[in-house]
Amino acid sequence: PSNREEVKENLKAVQDFKNAILELKVPPRYRDLQLGLIIGFSHLEAELQNPKKMASLQEQRENISKAMGKFKQLEEEYSWLKGLGPKI
Repeated sequence: PSNREEVKENLKAVQDFKNAILELKVPPRYRDLQLGLIIGFSHLEAELQNPKKMASLQEQRENISKAMGKFKQLEEEYSWLKGLGPKI
C-alpha cells in the first residue's frame, strides 16, 4: 500500500483497538491499566492523525511497533487482554 493508505489503515486499527479497550468490562483493580492503554493508544492515534507531529512514516512504524511490543507483554500478564490487540 501507499504511505497514505498505510497510515489510514494503521489509524483505523488503532482507533478500533482503543474503542475495544473502552468497551471492555475490566476487573476494578485493573481500571488504571485500562485507562493507561486508552491514553497510550490515544497518543498514537493523535500522531497518526497529524503527520506533521512525526518525522516520517518510518517513525510511525517504530512507534506502533513499540506500543504493540508493550501490549504483547501485558497480554502475557493479563489474560483479559488476550486477542484484543489491533491487527497492525
